[in-house]
Amino acid sequence: MKKPTRIPLVLLASAIATALTGAVAAQDTAIPFVMGGGARNAPLPFADGKTIYEHVCQSCHMADAKGGKLSPASYPALAGNAKLAARAYPAIMVVNGLGAMPAFGSMLSDEQIASLVNYLRTHFGNSFADGLSAAEVKTLRPAAQTAPTELRGR
Repeated sequence: MKKPTRIPLVLLASAIATALTGAVAAQDTAIPFVMGGGARNAPLPFADGKTIYEHVCQSCHMADAKGGKLSPASYPALAGNAKLAARAYPAIMVVNGLGAMPAFGSMLSDEQIASLVNYLRTHFGNSFADGLSAAEVKTLRPAAQTAPTELRGR
């Protein structure tokens, strides 16, 4: 009997949200997206920071980016967050994760992370005008970025 393929929760949620909203990335900027066994290492198909936030981040940090407590976990607010003043801080968190924050470095390109960070730093009551470039994100990645395994409960 063939073992069923497990799809990481974030990819499944993104695929469902895309199917329900009908939102698809523009053909010329689309990144290949593979479901099934290869999904663990597949890049997410979103190009701009707003769309990445809506499909990946807002399920934990909420639509208004004010975070919240979803028992038993607590998610920090990104709205009006002084830590975003340091451009590298949110990029490092997205690339590597920390604590309950999963690492998205293997699913998001340098350009996508820069776009997301720049979106966060200019929206939700944040007004940090100095943008982060994809080249800067590249320098923040570990030498060998390991792909996260599946999101599983215990």
